[in-house]
Amino acid sequence: MANDGRIYYIDNLKTLIILSLFLLHTCEVYHIDHTFWIDGEEHMLPTMIFSFLTTFVMGVLFFFAGMTTVYSVKRRGFKRFYLNRCKKLLLPLLLSLVTILPLQNYFILKNHPAEGFDGTFLGAYCYFFTHITDMRGVDGAISPAHLWFILYLFLITLLCFPLIARYEKLRERFQKLSFSTLWVCALVVLILIVNYEPGDELFMRFLVYYALGIVLSENQSFNAYLEKRWKILLTLGTALNIVVCFLILKIQQGELFTFAYFWRRAVWAVETVTMTFGYIGMGKALLNSQNRLSKFFAEESFMIYILHPPFLIAIAYFTVTYLHIHYLLQMLLILTASAACTVTLVTLIKICQKAQAGVCGRERPIAK
Repeated sequence: MANDGRIYYIDNLKTLIILSLFLLHTCEVYHIDHTFWIDGEEHMLPTMIFSFLTTFVMGVLFFFAGMTTVYSVKRRGFKRFYLNRCKKLLLPLLLSLVTILPLQNYFILKNHPAEGFDGTFLGAYCYFFTHITDMRGVDGAISPAHLWFILYLFLITLLCFPLIARYEKLRERFQKLSFSTLWVCALVVLILIVNYEPGDELFMRFLVYYALGIVLSENQSFNAYLEKRWKILLTLGTALNIVVCFLILKIQQGELFTFAYFWRRAVWAVETVTMTFGYIGMGKALLNSQNRLSKFFAEESFMIYILHPPFLIAIAYFTVTYLHIHYLLQMLLILTASAACTVTLVTLIKICQKAQAGVCGRERPIAK
């Protein structure tokens, strides 16, 4: 841990994951098997890239959330930690629900015409609050959209209240746990059980990773295991992930209680666990430092996460509707333009905040 309290490899891996969302959501526009906010032509390559990323990136974020919960409670205290969760998670979710999400809904409804939508921004805003379907947000009805992560994290933080509250009493036991490959195997079985249904965004899977992050946050044998085994885990996870990319459509379309579905899902479970731990181990070994650029993205990654979909959705809508070029060129345009717009806006917000802080500092009266 650095002198400023930051754990650099966690910051850097979180930054890479947040930035990968531009690629992930761009690929989802061209996904073969399900609808998205904006639907373009269906192609296998973006479908496989999307599948490759979704198997592990969110699990890593929830594991880190569990780890940093321990450090945050230690620094802030139990009561202030939960007040901070309300401020940092619940408040942005509620504000986005009445601002960003209804406005980006305009382009979603333009791409997915719906009865009752009059084709205006105001109409899209009203449609958002007057229709309820599956809460995915791809049809213009009310949903947390991309902010499902914030909603899940807030709910999981509440559900893990007993574990967080008793952590100090259990600290010694957790620190003495001996992490080994047996843990990895046990986690594979557990993930297979709680996430047996098709999909990579099931609540129980992320609850497991969050709780595990708390338990292993100060466990030295876990750190030693990752330092020794991360290359093996990452290699195995990557190889299996490529296999899963070819199996993913059969997994999602297969019948649950068949042997064919079971073995494919078992391969997925091994892959997602080994890839998650291998990725974390790689970060600890190779990305445990900071420079000015990584510091900027570490500080602004949460804002980038919140603000990137409106740009991506709008650019994707105009691209797939009006630019009749090769889909790879469309993807490149959506990816680069949405990233540039989002980072530019976040930078401007940061400059304004610094300017405002400077003005307030100069205007503050000098105490006599």
